[in-house]
Amino acid sequence: MFDGDDFDQDRLSRLEKELLVGFVYSAEIADRFLDELSEWNFTDRSNRIIYNALLKLRDDKSSIDLKTVKNELKRRDLLLPEDYAFLESDDFKRERDMDPSEAESYVSIFRNSIMKIRRTVEYAKERFPRFVKSFIEQGLLVGFVYNPQQTKGVFVQTKRSDFYYKNHKIIFDEIQDLLRRHEEIDINLLLNRLDYIAADERLKPEDYAFLTGSQFNACRKMSFNLAKTYIEELRNCSAIRILSYKADEMVDIVCEPSSALRPEEAIAMADKHMQDIDEISAIELGTTSTLQASVSEVIKKLKDSGSTMEKTIPSGYKALDKITGGFHPGLAVLAGRPQMGASEFAMNLALNMSKDHKVLYFLTYDTHEAFTTKALRMLAQTPHSRYSVGAVKMERFRAAARQLQNHRLTIDALKSDKKNISRMALEKIIALSKYAFSKRPEIIIVDDIWNVDVNPKIAYRRPRTLQEKEITHSERNSGWYRESKEFVYVENREEKRLNTVAYSLYVVANSLHIPVIAVTGCKGEVDDRKSGIPRLGDVQGSLSTEVANLVLLFHRPMQYTIPLRRKVPEKEPINLIVARNRKGPAPKRAKLIYHSEYFAFEDSSK
Repeated sequence: MFDGDDFDQDRLSRLEKELLVGFVYSAEIADRFLDELSEWNFTDRSNRIIYNALLKLRDDKSSIDLKTVKNELKRRDLLLPEDYAFLESDDFKRERDMDPSEAESYVSIFRNSIMKIRRTVEYAKERFPRFVKSFIEQGLLVGFVYNPQQTKGVFVQTKRSDFYYKNHKIIFDEIQDLLRRHEEIDINLLLNRLDYIAADERLKPEDYAFLTGSQFNACRKMSFNLAKTYIEELRNCSAIRILSYKADEMVDIVCEPSSALRPEEAIAMADKHMQDIDEISAIELGTTSTLQASVSEVIKKLKDSGSTMEKTIPSGYKALDKITGGFHPGLAVLAGRPQMGASEFAMNLALNMSKDHKVLYFLTYDTHEAFTTKALRMLAQTPHSRYSVGAVKMERFRAAARQLQNHRLTIDALKSDKKNISRMALEKIIALSKYAFSKRPEIIIVDDIWNVDVNPKIAYRRPRTLQEKEITHSERNSGWYRESKEFVYVENREEKRLNTVAYSLYVVANSLHIPVIAVTGCKGEVDDRKSGIPRLGDVQGSLSTEVANLVLLFHRPMQYTIPLRRKVPEKEPINLIVARNRKGPAPKRAKLIYHSEYFAFEDSSK
């Protein structure tokens, strides 16, 4: 009865009336279930008014019976007597003796099916009078039919979901099918097809009479710009409707007694819905501009902002900043094999940047105490072999602690209780990054994404072209794969999780327009090479390298050249390979010095 867009509206109104009769004739049912519903659970306007009258009587502590309800409705003077005559009609005589269990089933039906009920035109017209515009839908369809050459650029961007009315969706489908088969639209052929559909009782002749009517004669010569204006208006309308549906859906989920949704999950779910709506409402009709206008805009931005077009954040290392110009808004990836120094370098970046910028640091594999201990040791330049109560000079640690007091660094890490250590939730990262602070962070660092857990219902949806990759025969047995008509694709489960995290961080970076640095690992193939030099294809989470502005790979040559029996020196040269750089040259190498004893980096003098 409630499936799809074709449920029986008359039957639904009958069910509503039956429940209202139960409320009027049973004080017990009214007391128990009036608050379980809202006026928008009723699709019929007269039923909503009767329900509100019952609420008013209950709030005024008046008795609810047939006489008092009729008097209240007469006083309101919003309905005709025949609109509520069913309350004493013999057709509803059985419902006067409704028992509570039966009333509960009615309430359950209305609550569980509310999202489908709200798709009715009558409901939308009353609640969204500004967001259901049939004349715009009709005018756009007329333009598509009579002037396809001018409106084709808009037509290819139009979706079935842009139309609200069922008959307009059917007409759009037929136009689309005609263009696909014949590459042109013949109005007579279209009308013949619509007549055939009408004969099948899926459409009425008056539903498509506007195509030949005189009221839309002006739209038959519709230009590209006018069609673009119409589709933009329709997208705005559909976005508002979908937003309302999603909001009600979230309220139902959160208020469900059995729901175990955490606050950060609810925030991340709402953020995903907003992202989906933004994608739905986006219209890519081109952003053409003359060269002169573009030059004027760029010069104005340069004049307003100084020497750079974008606000960049320097890393604190001259060798790296000379190549990259600092960290630009967008996703940056730091990758390396275990013990290469990617996580330690991320910590150094956080300490350098937090002197002048607000940094949010997610430590996904350790605790606040471990991070603070490393930071103190780094600033005090005290090797871990000498880190003991008797041997450490407390003055150096106190000086380091005083330095940290001035840093604008917020850390989110695992709990100190080792029994509760688990992966950090992606929805928590999204919620804290975008909504937890009155003043948003200027840079975010996630160290590392391997320990981030993903809820697929909350994570941002990735474009299809970025979700899949072609595999070779040797890779077929390495993970889960699926076949399509054209290609064979695979995505290992762990790779899929890392790609989802990477794309979500990419979305966060773009929405906040700040740099987001993600630390990840490299595959074991690096250790099979004599030189140990990592490559762009070695990065775990291949999607991260596709969407990132900057990819930095760590290479410690001495780890591959010095025999295991010999000790690696305390000052060790590091090659920081700029494997991808959308804002500058690549590939390039920045040479740094790594103090492995206390995890500090510095520029190389060479």
